[in-house]
Amino acid sequence: GIRDGAGGNGNGNYTVTLATNTASSITRLNSVTWTGGGSTTDWFDPANWAGGAVPDLSNVANVVIGNSANATFGSANTVNIDSLNGGGLTQNAGTLNVGTGGMSLGSFSQSGGTAAVQGNVTVNGNFEQNSTGTLTVVGNANLTDTSGGLVIGNLSAAALSATSTGGDITQTASTTIAVTGATTVDAGNSNISLNSATNDFGGTVTARGTNITLVDAGALVAALTATGNSTLTAGTTLGVSGSTQGLTTSAGGATTLGSTTVGGNLSLTSAGVVTQSGPLTVSGTTLISAAGQSVTLDNAGNDFTGAVTVTGATTALRDSNALTAALATTGDTTVQAGGDLVVSGTVSGLGSDLTTTTTGTGSTQFGTTTVGGKLAATSAGAVTQSGALTVTDTTTLTATGQAVTLDNAGNDFTGAVTVTG
Repeated sequence: GIRDGAGGNGNGNYTVTLATNTASSITRLNSVTWTGGGSTTDWFDPANWAGGAVPDLSNVANVVIGNSANATFGSANTVNIDSLNGGGLTQNAGTLNVGTGGMSLGSFSQSGGTAAVQGNVTVNGNFEQNSTGTLTVVGNANLTDTSGGLVIGNLSAAALSATSTGGDITQTASTTIAVTGATTVDAGNSNISLNSATNDFGGTVTARGTNITLVDAGALVAALTATGNSTLTAGTTLGVSGSTQGLTTSAGGATTLGSTTVGGNLSLTSAGVVTQSGPLTVSGTTLISAAGQSVTLDNAGNDFTGAVTVTGATTALRDSNALTAALATTGDTTVQAGGDLVVSGTVSGLGSDLTTTTTGTGSTQFGTTTVGGKLAATSAGAVTQSGALTVTDTTTLTATGQAVTLDNAGNDFTGAVTVTG
């Protein structure tokens, strides 16, 4: 005998074809449509399916849920189908395996169980996961939420597009988002917070919203369009570009800044070198913390409106306009401004030199400054000081036709001082 294992669905899921020889074939039902005739929304209630054919085990290929309907998958059963299309699905338990036909629904809510899809997943109305469900997508995940915000839990996909037109895009606590390729997150005028320490974004994350928070356990590349503040955390290397109000970054490896505009303050902490591949514009203050690492922010298009404070090893700073720099560096340091330059701090370590340059009509002012090696200052304007200057090696001041006034009582020039003024 043949039994489909669904129990009570009239055994309508299989077709038995008897051949004239000893071999016969069994073909599962090609498709079944949700009718919602049962007293509940239970997936496993035969009254909810046309012909009473419950999609269970591997007995149906393609499943259709009406656009205005919602089915609840709440059993511990394992169901294998080729495709799932239509309205809404709520999964509380069990395993739903969907083939290369993929899953395209109006809504998907998962509070338990596992959904594994070999094709693409598209949700165009409502998407929400909590901490106990898992959605695995071999293809691409295209998720849209139109009301109340989009909530992502344990999700893996080849590529991810998440869009919310009705609220924040957030992540359930203690979950992991793993995306092999590119990720696009668009919350419009709302916030984005994908902040689990175990996240893994393999490709560039392009994010648009108000306040944006992104965390990656490994390398992170982020392209931002934020009208509020952004916080980025990478376990290893970090790449940043785009625009944001305030920007706070932390990287366990190197940090690279592409073309980046920060409307407020920039605070950057890096366990590796700090470099740039495009101009950096910061309207507020800039704080670079990269102890023991080189800092190279010498793009000709840089514009630091507020003071720049740098902790690093070998350092190069450049501003197309005026620049105020407070240094705590342990290697050769170069500071260049297209306008007035104010420098203070410490370039420590025997043989660590400080080289400053201003162009246009830019003056040079030294605050309290200590140089472990040589000081070479070239200034298009006057050279003055507001604090004591200590130089271990030689000092060369070039300010042709300009006044040079370094008469602080606390100055200490160990080596020879050469002045052109």
